[in-house]
Amino acid sequence: MKQFFKEKEIEADFIIISNADEFIKYRTWILPTIIINGKIVARGYRPSKNKMLNSVERN
Repeated sequence: MKQFFKEKEIEADFIIISNADEFIKYRTWILPTIIINGKIVARGYRPSKNKMLNSVERN
């Protein structure tokens, strides 16, 4: 995913959440969970490049 964002010249921070408090904050327990701009984009799978791009464009 980092490479995809880099190719599209989209600035993004990637954070690995590994403690229970963060899981509670985002109300998820399914891995991986992809969160873009505070919104859950995908849980339990790697989203397509188009879905990630659409999520970024909408925010």
